Amino acid sequence: VVVRAWESWAAQRNAALAHVRTPWVFFVDVDERVPLELAEEIGATVSRATEVGQPVGFWVPRQNLIMGRWVRHAGWHPDYQLRLFRVDRGRYASDRAVHELVQLDGSDARLTARLVHHNYEAWGQFWRKQLRYARAEATQLHAAGQRARPRNLVLQPLRELRRRFVTLGGYREGLLGLALSVVLAGADLVKYAELLRLGRAARR
Repeated sequence: VVVRAWESWAAQRNAALAHVRTPWVFFVDVDERVPLELAEEIGATVSRATEVGQPVGFWVPRQNLIMGRWVRHAGWHPDYQLRLFRVDRGRYASDRAVHELVQLDGSDARLTARLVHHNYEAWGQFWRKQLRYARAEATQLHAAGQRARPRNLVLQPLRELRRRFVTLGGYREGLLGLALSVVLAGADLVKYAELLRLGRAARR
């Protein structure tokens, strides 16, 4: 067990990579489970991928269980995550505040077996996490030079609501799909409100 001060999601994962002593790594979060089918596919994939010219990283489809239900729409499935990769050919991008991204030196491919994610179990938990993400994303966008306008506080949440509920089929999940879409649209409102605040503060 290695204990270190928190910096960011990407920094923590990169620090963990420094301790890996095997050629391949598979990242699993504390609320995720690896079914037998996925474990077997990973083993077979790693055995084949040692050959020259094979992919150095693999995306895994993630099955999100939200409020006890497997959510298949509204952008929650298949929710591919790049979790399996060669230790010497991948590092997490340090400029992303949330939703960390692996930068691979080589090609990638997809696995078929699902990683099970026991995601949110209460609405308060869901909203609090989205708030943290929204504020972190606003800080990241501001640092990248993006600025918000007052109209973004209306248009961006409406776009996100339409994207989640209509385009990505959230309506197929019934009331749960509507609630998830509304909460994520609300998080977009918080993100752009924070981005607007940061922009105004910078001009003072």
